[in-house]
Amino acid sequence: MEAAKIATEGGVLDPKVAFVVTPEMTPSFRLVVVAFVDNDLVTDAVYVNAVPTCTTDSHFTLTWKSPQAVLEPGSTETLLLKGTEGTRVGLLGVDQAVYLLRRKDLLTRKKVFQSMEAKDMGNGQDAGRKAVETLANAGVVLLTSQASYAAPVVERQRGKREIKLDIVKEYENETLRDCCSRGMQPDQLLRSCSEREEALLSYLDAGVALYTRECVAAFGKCCIHVEDNQAVGRSSAEEADVLGMSNFKDLEGEERRNFRETWIFNQLTLREHGEASLEVTVPDSITTWEVSAVGVAPSGGICVLDPLEIPVFKKLFVEVNLPYSVIQKEQIDIPATVYNYDHKDLKVRVAMLGTKDVCSGAKEGKRSSVRTLTVPAGQGRTVVFPVVPLAAGEREIRVAAYSDGSAIDSVKVMLRVEPPGFSRNESFNLILDPQNTQKRPARNAASPTHGYRESFAPGGKQFVVIKRPDRSPKEVIPGSERCEINIVGDEMGAALEASVKNPGDLLKRMPKNCGEQIMIYLAPTLYAYEYLKTASRISPEDERIALRYIRRGYQMNLNYRKSDGSFAVWSNYNSSLWLTAFVVRTLCKARKYILIDEKVVTSGLGYILTQQKQDGSFHDIFNLIHGDLLGGVNGTVPLTAYTLLTLQECDREGVQVAGLTESFAKATGFIEGQLNPNTSPYVLSLAAYALSLGKSPAKNDTLRRLGGIFQRGNEGGLYVSAGSEPLSVEATSYALMALLNAGESRDDITAMVQWLNLQMNPSGSLRSSQDTVVALQALSKYALYARDADIDLTCEVTLSGDRNFNRTLRIKRDNAQQRNRIEIPDSNDKIFVNVKGTGRATMYFVTSYESPVGADLLCKFDLKINFTQQKVNVSKALEGKGSFKEIYSMEVCARSLEKKLKGMAILDVGLLTGFNPVLADLDKLVADKRVDSYELSQRSVVFYLSTIPSNASVCVEFGLQQAFAVGKLQSGSVKAYAYYDPDISCRKFYSPDSTSPMLKSNCSDDNEGHSEVCRCLEGGCPPQEVEEMFMKKKGGAVMKTLDCREYMRYHACDKVDFVWLGTPLNGSHKDGFITVPFFINKILKPGIESQQDLLNKTRVVKARENCESFKLTEGSRYIIMGKDAKYKEKDPRFGDEQYVYVIDSDSVVIPVEAAKKPSRTEGGGRNRPGTKPSEKRPSQKPEDQKCDFGKLIAWFINEFSDESKRCNT
Repeated sequence: MEAAKIATEGGVLDPKVAFVVTPEMTPSFRLVVVAFVDNDLVTDAVYVNAVPTCTTDSHFTLTWKSPQAVLEPGSTETLLLKGTEGTRVGLLGVDQAVYLLRRKDLLTRKKVFQSMEAKDMGNGQDAGRKAVETLANAGVVLLTSQASYAAPVVERQRGKREIKLDIVKEYENETLRDCCSRGMQPDQLLRSCSEREEALLSYLDAGVALYTRECVAAFGKCCIHVEDNQAVGRSSAEEADVLGMSNFKDLEGEERRNFRETWIFNQLTLREHGEASLEVTVPDSITTWEVSAVGVAPSGGICVLDPLEIPVFKKLFVEVNLPYSVIQKEQIDIPATVYNYDHKDLKVRVAMLGTKDVCSGAKEGKRSSVRTLTVPAGQGRTVVFPVVPLAAGEREIRVAAYSDGSAIDSVKVMLRVEPPGFSRNESFNLILDPQNTQKRPARNAASPTHGYRESFAPGGKQFVVIKRPDRSPKEVIPGSERCEINIVGDEMGAALEASVKNPGDLLKRMPKNCGEQIMIYLAPTLYAYEYLKTASRISPEDERIALRYIRRGYQMNLNYRKSDGSFAVWSNYNSSLWLTAFVVRTLCKARKYILIDEKVVTSGLGYILTQQKQDGSFHDIFNLIHGDLLGGVNGTVPLTAYTLLTLQECDREGVQVAGLTESFAKATGFIEGQLNPNTSPYVLSLAAYALSLGKSPAKNDTLRRLGGIFQRGNEGGLYVSAGSEPLSVEATSYALMALLNAGESRDDITAMVQWLNLQMNPSGSLRSSQDTVVALQALSKYALYARDADIDLTCEVTLSGDRNFNRTLRIKRDNAQQRNRIEIPDSNDKIFVNVKGTGRATMYFVTSYESPVGADLLCKFDLKINFTQQKVNVSKALEGKGSFKEIYSMEVCARSLEKKLKGMAILDVGLLTGFNPVLADLDKLVADKRVDSYELSQRSVVFYLSTIPSNASVCVEFGLQQAFAVGKLQSGSVKAYAYYDPDISCRKFYSPDSTSPMLKSNCSDDNEGHSEVCRCLEGGCPPQEVEEMFMKKKGGAVMKTLDCREYMRYHACDKVDFVWLGTPLNGSHKDGFITVPFFINKILKPGIESQQDLLNKTRVVKARENCESFKLTEGSRYIIMGKDAKYKEKDPRFGDEQYVYVIDSDSVVIPVEAAKKPSRTEGGGRNRPGTKPSEKRPSQKPEDQKCDFGKLIAWFINEFSDESKRCNT
């Protein structure tokens, strides 16, 4: 753009001045008038927005090489670009469904040119005049379609079209016709017509409905009429042959599985003849894509095209809907809808392919039973596939549809399966310092969860022994425990890698939806980047990622900026001086590395200066989000010191604002006058750092007083105790930066860094966003201070119970800044860590596991949860789509048990599987100021509260809609906690009423596969046909005696860990398991426990409640074969801790008494037909005799009672 042109000069009498608006004047320009009147200079200016259009030079076109109205999923097509040679074009393709949720994210001409205006260095748009013209809002796509392919697209967006049958005309009354039409709509909960009619009548009988019995009758009659004509879910033997495994295999290449939300993200340059092409493969979604294109020409400027709409469609396709996630072992009905946009009705067969760790009524790699349905032209029909996931992780769901023996569509989607219970993460940190520079003594120590012993030896050696805890099944879900050791050699600890590569992971379990919390994306990355950049230790790739996050944090913060330059916690809230100081201070530093609008920084500082009082202090007229900053003298001193940090650091970065120097001089004087012997440790540390940045004569005296409050931790670290752990971290960080600025004792500085590193989580975070940011700022300053420190450590990890396990890590400067990991096998062995060399590192010992549902033992809040089914106006609920959804009500009330809870509080309400919140209810909570804001994730609703008082309860209530039918529903959780001190918390669990069918498995013998799924679930049980297992060959023939014996010996010796003979005592049922004390009379094969420990003792065995093969009769004798136990728990009957043995599909339970009865498959124990009892058959040798189960068990007990014969023959 040219800087300026003189449009006209001289004595112009005509008040109208004509000039041509050129492309260079877009998107805006200023028209400046200069005149001399009586020798006085008179000026005026008007800011003009010009309509940004594509010039001849910048214009380009985007088309398909082979024009067609609709594309097929998975097809390969070519996009063509034509324009001026040398033009660079950026392309972005996004699923239109994304824009339906958030249309303002669509890239338009207006957005591009608004971004350019933000770089304007002038005096803003106002300049005393109203803008003449606004930019045209180009590129907006209406949610209608006039194209030739409109009909099928509209039909698809609409979903299932309304069925119009002659039966509606039977009703003359308009209300009854409406009732009939609603009855003909499909039910999303897949209930039968009678069930839907009963639901309506129940509301009618309760007096809460606005309809009549005549309406219900019409609803039911029309529902049945449609149901009779759909033939949904029927299958037959002759139809099953049409859909074999070969069909599924044939479809693997055509299977639709790519359902991404973004597609094209490319940059092209128009080369010879001004052309370029891009070959693309169309994703598998049935949707409309919008491809945005922005071009920059060598001359002529920027051109932004209207988005190119790309419909992707098939006449016949399957849609599989899944919830965001399910909990392991929940039963979920997965609906698969077949859409038919052909001109004729279609008979379709649909099946699901069995997959690993998912009970679906089909074995892995095999198809399920076939569902047959007739899909009318222009409509859709739904079948249901019940599944139960048996293991956590991503599981494939594959569905195929066929018609007339040929495939019409096949879909693969991923079902996210979460483990039951809730995740727990436990860790403790150790400083690895084999030279023992801090002169620490050898010691035995214990974290809250682990015990360890630490010692040193001459020659630079350090030894650590870690004892893992023995957790019972009450504490941990078997098989869910994971353990690893992380070692980081850099001075910034684990935070360094996370801050640069993914700052969102620093506090990934904390909400990030307000103006302060999103700073976690900007500030830590900025400090880590500055350290690595200055120390020349950042790779080009890491630098690119870090700068991207810094830019992203900056852009996100602008959403919370006010017109006066201040920032607010939420965009609709009043300005916060504390938050403005926090953001502006960070931006003053960030402007060295990314492009930041200078007005954002200067206007923010300008706002801060307007809040200063005559005495130099600062006051925040609105409540502080960080309430603990209110310490000291009515909060004035710490807030003034905090704001002074911003003024000083921005001044150091060269930001120039009128009155800045005078302002921080007045603030410094105020702080100096307020400090006294009663100043709290937190305020003293904050003030000491603020004064250390300037030339205050009081800074040395403040540092001396600060040194007098340091405390030494058990591990030798130095810290400032400020009450809670988060405040102590902040205070220690401020104190560390004050010492660094003053060049104080290196030993004290190193000891404070050591303490901060020991407080850090393996993810690199501390307790909250604010203490994490301040600590990382301090650690980055120290890392620059100590960046030349040598490090060369060798760490060897071994286990007490596994001689083959030996892992070694060498930590040097080139890998010190990354987390070096060693995974530890799942066992209760002791872990030995031997360290030698020079330098220091931090070792993080990390354990994660899933814990069974149970409320927190120490609750800091009184939580009350009420989850009930609503009595709703069903007639109103059926409006619109005509489908009836069960509506539930969730009410949560919280009251703090802490008398002085300061700062923001969080209420995290977990959602049960298959439920979605009613968004209108959530918005109303904000509008009514019941909550400050809310954040919606896939499995929870997070409410932000300014605080939770101790003298009254805060309650939130909202509706929930059941979107999916779920059985064996797992509990949900609600957690309340103080954001800035998450240890102040309480978690409680909730579930539907104990009589709710959602808590049970649906094992009905219907045509939808529920009974097959239940049979599959028993795969986790011991086999029922034990006799056949040990006596029959695969073909069904009975084996000979010697073969039976050898097979049973093989199974006992090689397939299981232990074999007992004993009698069960009275068992109990709990949490879906049968728990039975088992008295052991004889050890036929010992396992993890010796024969001496087990003989004539009792051990607890448990199996799934639905296991028919584990129905033990008290007092009878049984042989139990199984795998060793992994966990102990305290037995209330006997008072000691014992192993608990899980009886599953790897186990065998043999009733001894039943084995003594004549065998049905015996070859010599019963008379053959036609043989008299007195007649003797010729004797046979054992090897020739067919196996008798009773004799086999007798032989087994006798053989294995002799230790020398068990597994040695």
